[in-house]
Amino acid sequence: MDELYEHIWQKSRSISWFFTLTSIYILFSLVIFGIEIGAAMTLAIILTVHLASWGITGMILSINMNMTEPLKPSRVKFGISVVVVSLITFSIISIVTGNWWFLIASIPPNIIGLISALTPDKNKEN
Repeated sequence: MDELYEHIWQKSRSISWFFTLTSIYILFSLVIFGIEIGAAMTLAIILTVHLASWGITGMILSINMNMTEPLKPSRVKFGISVVVVSLITFSIISIVTGNWWFLIASIPPNIIGLISALTPDKNKEN
């Protein structure tokens, strides 16, 4: 294993804790607003957010470090924002309505966000 690999996954782990902390705050906010969530569901949401953010940021950092032309940070931020907003929105809708099928509707925006985050900018000026 080389230093670049260690650095990428260590930074990815660090970033994933920020996403986990944000999800904990959101879940506490839902409890404050009177939405009851079971302990198993809460832990499942937190674990999913942590592992997904770890994997996605690790993948983005690995692609970015191994490309000849690095990804534009604005595109990566936009893509990650689309994924996070759609997951949060559809999760809240699912919790409020009690119908977990709404989470399937978050798949297309998540794919669009990932594609926009991981695709290099094609408008190159020579």
